[in-house]
Amino acid sequence: MAAALNGKPLHEYQGGIFSDDQASKETTHAVSIVGWGGDSELGKKYWIIRNSWGTYWGLSGFAFIEMGSNMIGIESDITWATPNTFTVMNYPCFENGANCNTEGLSLDTALYIDPSEDVKKIYKRLAEASYISAEI
Repeated sequence: MAAALNGKPLHEYQGGIFSDDQASKETTHAVSIVGWGGDSELGKKYWIIRNSWGTYWGLSGFAFIEMGSNMIGIESDITWATPNTFTVMNYPCFENGANCNTEGLSLDTALYIDPSEDVKKIYKRLAEASYISAEI
C-alpha cells in the first residue's frame, strides 16, 4: 500500500515509534506501508513503513509511525492495486522482451482471490494480534 504523508518530520528519524501530535498532516511525500505492529510496554500500535531514502535512513530504510491518530497524515490518503489475473508460471525475459520466446510453453492464468474480501478471516487475524474484538 502506498500512503501519502508529511515527510518533513521524518528527516531526522532514527528509531522508535514516531509520534508528534503537533506535526502537520500536509502531505509532501509517499511511503509504502508494509505492515503493522504494537508495543505493549508503550501501549501504542504502529504502521511499519518502507521509505525511498535508502538504507542509511531510519531503521535500514524502515520506520514505525504511530497508528490511529493520522500521524503526519499517514491515514488520510492510501492507495493500492488489486490484480485480476496473473500468469501461473513466470519465464525469464530481458526487460525489452528480446529473448522472450514462450512458443510452446504453458501460459495458464489464474484468477486472483483478494484476501481482503474475507472479512471474517481479517477480523480473526486482527483479533489474534489483539487489535480488535473477534466478534463481528
